[in-house]
Amino acid sequence: MLKDAVTKGAYVEVSVKYGLITLIRETLDLCDHVKEVELECPIDEGKQTLTKVVNIPREIPPVSSSPPYFIECPLFSLPRANDVS
Repeated sequence: MLKDAVTKGAYVEVSVKYGLITLIRETLDLCDHVKEVELECPIDEGKQTLTKVVNIPREIPPVSSSPPYFIECPLFSLPRANDVS
């Protein structure tokens, strides 16, 4: 549930963990990537459901049974500290 509209400058911090080991950690500009799920900025506040199928990067080892991965993607609507002039 989005408490506020998502506007330019919003970003998401994506991390993929295998147990306690962080495999990937990236900060992405949300408005640059939101077109991949057929949305555009600004995104209205309220309930949003996003689905995206992605290829698993080579950095993530294959797993034969149900994946023990934890994927976290918190969204921030304020500019990052290094983006403020």
